[in-house]
Amino acid sequence: GDFWRLVLDDGERVEMPVFSRRQKGRAVREGENRLRIEYDEVKTEYGDTYPVRFVLAVEKRGELLAFEPTVANRAKGVRVNECFAPLVSFDGVAGAKKDDIIFMPKGLGQRAGNPYAKMESLAQFYYNHDQHETFWHQPYPRASMCWFGVQSGDKFLYVSRQDPEFRYCFLTARHTIKGGDLMLGVDHWPMATEGETLAYAPTVVGLLDGDWRAGADEYRAWAGRTFYKSAPVCADERIRRMTGFSRLVLKTSFGEDCFKIADIPEMYERTKACGLDGLFLFAWWRRGMDRYYPDYVEAYPGAFDELKRGLDEVRRRGGFTILECNFTFMSKDTPFWRAHGPETVMHDMWGEYVSPAFG
Repeated sequence: GDFWRLVLDDGERVEMPVFSRRQKGRAVREGENRLRIEYDEVKTEYGDTYPVRFVLAVEKRGELLAFEPTVANRAKGVRVNECFAPLVSFDGVAGAKKDDIIFMPKGLGQRAGNPYAKMESLAQFYYNHDQHETFWHQPYPRASMCWFGVQSGDKFLYVSRQDPEFRYCFLTARHTIKGGDLMLGVDHWPMATEGETLAYAPTVVGLLDGDWRAGADEYRAWAGRTFYKSAPVCADERIRRMTGFSRLVLKTSFGEDCFKIADIPEMYERTKACGLDGLFLFAWWRRGMDRYYPDYVEAYPGAFDELKRGLDEVRRRGGFTILECNFTFMSKDTPFWRAHGPETVMHDMWGEYVSPAFG
């Protein structure tokens, strides 16, 4: 099987798989516990060879092995879209396969018994490298945490990317159709064009004693060492003590007034009675909710002065307010759009304007 894969794209063939089992590389030792596996070029399943340098560093860290991939693209007209590294292939772990359980960090956690049978029941995709496999992807950071694994007997096969920058990736489980295997790994998204070199944070793999809780403990220990290093970014003691806020829409998108600016102090008192100390104000401008971005025009002469007095009163009573502002969406009937819209609007990959839909 493979212990890494790449997916290349030349603009016409956007899924050109590179399988590690078909490559020629070399191993270089770097001390007692570290090894570098290097490839100066890669060969796709179409038979083409490209000057894409790939390096996978492997280091022993206690019970875990850490894998650090680096992609250096020197190929003209070719992009490296995906980097699966590592892939951990196995046909059973420590217990009976039918009793194994895979754990995924979806929401509060998702589990599936006998993952081999589950993966066999899925439909394959039609891409070149996927037509013989099924897969289960969990995108991170949409996932709640960046670890997953398989509980088997009295062991837990643990996989986690330890990236303090929280870069996008897929936690992926793959399975060969009509085979008995699973492959666990991490799919990075370098999207590396010619001349780019990208290195990724380590993915650690280990066979831990215990059940899924051993994996949770391992991830929690890493998070505790990593997530909380920076000093508090907010020096305002009131904000640090905030208990929450209520969301207040002054005017709907279809023009109906829900509240008046003069209602702000009263709405704060209602919010305070619920144990919250803030107001999050939407549609405080003339046109209403999600309209006329990014031009904020007062509803009537003196409205913004009245708004300021209302905010000051909330602050005087010990609360806080947040004014919603949006500089991503733009309404096409605004002066801002007419002056700057075409040069500042977001485009999709086909060159079309990105238009949000609400529903």
